[in-house]
Amino acid sequence: VDFENRAFENRWEAEYMFTDTAGKHVCLICGVNVAVIKELNLRRHYETKHQDQLKNQNAEQKIQKVEELRKNLTFQQMFFSRANSQSEAGVKTEEKSEAHQLVIY
Repeated sequence: VDFENRAFENRWEAEYMFTDTAGKHVCLICGVNVAVIKELNLRRHYETKHQDQLKNQNAEQKIQKVEELRKNLTFQQMFFSRANSQSEAGVKTEEKSEAHQLVIY
């Protein structure tokens, strides 16, 4: 099913609060990834999990909410990416330090 060349449609952001991030289809509200990008899957997730949260908002308000949630997602991704890079750098420094100590002794 995944190989059927399904493409993310931008209208799904405001309709179902999903975005496409590096090929992953992420719910902007709860962060869940949907493996197979089909409108039915996105709609089902939205209607069962989040529809009540946004039912009183008009189209413009939903678009504003999408922008806000997308900014939050981008910030989270940058934060964790930076933290992961710093953690990897610390491990590499520690490995170099241990290797240097082995040579000295």
